Order: sequence, then structure tokens, then C-alpha cells
Amino acid sequence: MKQLLKNRNVAIVITVIVIVLSILGGSHRSLLAAAYSAERHFDDIQRDLDTRIGLASNLQVVAERYLYIGEDALVELDTAITNLRDAQTANEKAIANQQLTAATERMDIVLQNENLSVPDERYRIQIRTDLASYNQIIGHSKYNEKVDQYNAEVLGKFPANILAQLTGVPKLESFR
Repeated sequence: MKQLLKNRNVAIVITVIVIVLSILGGSHRSLLAAAYSAERHFDDIQRDLDTRIGLASNLQVVAERYLYIGEDALVELDTAITNLRDAQTANEKAIANQQLTAATERMDIVLQNENLSVPDERYRIQIRTDLASYNQIIGHSKYNEKVDQYNAEVLGKFPANILAQLTGVPKLESFR
């Protein structure tokens, strides 16, 4: 083994392998670090999505006081809440959030036609306002801008585009 390591050609091959692995490892770490600056903006979106899930669940509780279990609007709202809660990727969450918006707006219309108690009516209006407010906040997030910038300016340029493929660093997914 010592004789093998003293061989100049073997030493060159080992050196090249170490350099290549160092470049790939460092590139992987650097690309993930650059992605982090965009991904941290999603934490704010996730907090707002969690709040919207809570608000929609509260709307569901109010609706269950006045509607029969199994009514279309209740089923749609329950499905939308579950879909958003179960969504994994940014794009899946964006689609599920749109479904939640549609389901809560439909439920709001249904509840407007019910004879709600005064406190429940006030609560319905407050929930509707809060749901819209959090959706506006999400809409003003810098996340998509940062994702587009990272994908284009970091992963879209040489040599990062090649190194990203070699090290398995994917493009970031937008919230659209």
C-alpha cells in the first residue's frame, strides 16, 4: 500500500479526486446558503398560511352551527383546509391557498343568507376581513421575487448551473 501511495500517478489521481470533491462539496454548501436567503422569506408566508387555516377552521365552526353536516359549502371548506394543511411544496401551498380563498368566500356568502346570531355575524365579518388581510400580506411577500432572482442570477449562470446539477441542488419553487 505504501508503494502505491509513493507512485506519482496515484498521487496525482488522489489529488484530483480530493480537489473535485472539495469543489463539489463547497459548491453545494454555497448554493444552499444562497438559497437560504430566499427560503427564509417563505417562513413568513407559512405563518400567514397557518393563520388562514386557523381562521378558516373558526369559520367552519360557526358554519356548523347553522348548516347541516355534508352540505356542499361545508365539505368544500373542510377539503380546502385539509388540502392547505397537507400541502408540501410552495406551489402546492399556493394552489391550496387559492382553493381555501374560494371555499371561505363561498362559505361567507352561504352564511350571509343564514339567520346568524349577532355575535356570530360579527365574528363572520371579522374572519372574512382577517382572511382577506392575511392573503394581502402573503401577496406582498418578497419570496417569489427572491426565488426568481436566485433561480436566474445564481443557478442560471455558469458555473453554478453546472455545479447545481452535479451536486443535486434544485431550483427553488415559487409560491404561485
